[in-house]
Amino acid sequence: MNALPRERPMIEDHRTIRLEAAVENLRSDVSEAKQDIRELQVSVGGLRTEFHDFRIEVTKESGSSRTEVATRFGGVDTQFEKLRTEMVTRFGEVDVRIESLRTEVATRFGAVDVQLEALKTLVERNTRYMMVWGLSTLAGLVAMFGTIGHALKWF
Repeated sequence: MNALPRERPMIEDHRTIRLEAAVENLRSDVSEAKQDIRELQVSVGGLRTEFHDFRIEVTKESGSSRTEVATRFGGVDTQFEKLRTEMVTRFGEVDVRIESLRTEVATRFGAVDVQLEALKTLVERNTRYMMVWGLSTLAGLVAMFGTIGHALKWF
């Protein structure tokens, strides 16, 4: 019986030593975990800084890209406006030329109508002159033959 009480304190001492060693290991592991957590916090802080810098850079780039796109589209809008203005101007010139051509054609047709009227009047007048001349000639011939015939009666 004497051997049992001595074994118990020894077993308890041994358990205590093992528990203390385990606690020491746990403390070491917790200390290492804390150190790892601190390093992770520093890394996360660095990543946050890098991410923040990246966001700023992306914002700047997108702003400059937006400005560049707006500038280019503004240039395209300006070119389209110039093209539209040029087309309106040229179509206006075409309209003016067509209207000028219409006026010229109407004027020339009017001149042709005037010339045809003048020709018609001239033909009518010459027809009257020819009729008067023909009748005068006929009357003169009749008078001449009448005189000749009358003169022959006397002989």
